[in-house]
Amino acid sequence: MMAVLFVYLGFMVFGIISLRFLYRFIDNNGLPRNWPFVGMIPTLLLNIHRPHDKVAQVLRRSNGTFFYRGLWFTNTSFLGTSDPENVRYVLSSNSYVYLKGPEWLKQFDIFGEALFNSDGEAWKCHRRVFHAFLNHPQFRQSLSKVPAEFIS
Repeated sequence: MMAVLFVYLGFMVFGIISLRFLYRFIDNNGLPRNWPFVGMIPTLLLNIHRPHDKVAQVLRRSNGTFFYRGLWFTNTSFLGTSDPENVRYVLSSNSYVYLKGPEWLKQFDIFGEALFNSDGEAWKCHRRVFHAFLNHPQFRQSLSKVPAEFIS
């Protein structure tokens, strides 16, 4: 009975040490390591309990823009950015280049064909109306009534 306990305890200690080593090896100075076949999934799984903190850390370490590579056969790679210049470039300056397409419309059909789901001339029209709404004096007046703790 005692030998089984020592074997079990030995496996637990070996497992903890192995996981710690694996975590050190996977974590590449705060940036996920790109593994063959599995991409960056191991880092994602190790940080499943704190995904927002990990994304913020990765974006901070990569100067605001990071290319995430998912499983090689799932086509789940994407580019994430928190750089305001990149966001402005995509959403304002060159929005005609970055079309959403029919797949986007299918996924977000709950929004209808308004600002978030439209492309081209329809998007420009919706954007113009939205800007007029944001710059309206009554909107600015009502915004000033919102308590400060909800704005920040």
